[in-house]
Amino acid sequence: MNPNRTCFLLSTLLVTMPLSSQSFYGVQIGAAAPFTQLKDDAGSKPVIQGTAFLFLDRYDGHAFKPRIDYVSFRQGDFLKEALGSGHSLKVDIASLGGDYNYYFSEKSGEGFYVLVGAQASQARTNWQSPAGPLFKTRYGVSVSGGFGSILMPHVGVEARYTGGSHFARFDQSGGFYDNSACFVTVSLVLLF
Repeated sequence: MNPNRTCFLLSTLLVTMPLSSQSFYGVQIGAAAPFTQLKDDAGSKPVIQGTAFLFLDRYDGHAFKPRIDYVSFRQGDFLKEALGSGHSLKVDIASLGGDYNYYFSEKSGEGFYVLVGAQASQARTNWQSPAGPLFKTRYGVSVSGGFGSILMPHVGVEARYTGGSHFARFDQSGGFYDNSACFVTVSLVLLF
């Protein structure tokens, strides 16, 4: 990610922290399943996804959740069949963004909620072939939507759809072209 953007986003987080009535730190660990062309390249098997976040309560069921996400997809069967052995692909996606959460209980951090979010993403495609490695990094903006529930104090579950991140897809003629990386994540939420 661009260092200037990262510094700006982190500064924004530090400024907004005192504006909330209640703050929690948390992590999410879950499974991500790819869609669109990412599914062809990376396969349909779920992979592990990790998130670290800061939960900022804004009263009456409204909350903001700045977050850092990471997911790594591996080569799918489509590429193995098309290109044979000796080829491998990995797409790593890291993002920095935030979610707006609305809790129907009107108490942030309690019960069922819906979310919308946006994040700046960096997708790094690592293509290994008998001729040698190829690397491409793409930057993009993605959006998320989903729902979740805090089941007991400090423990919950969440499902989200993320779409719009861009990754470099390998072209069989030896080049790369841009494509969208869309995936669904189901995760365990832990608040501290």
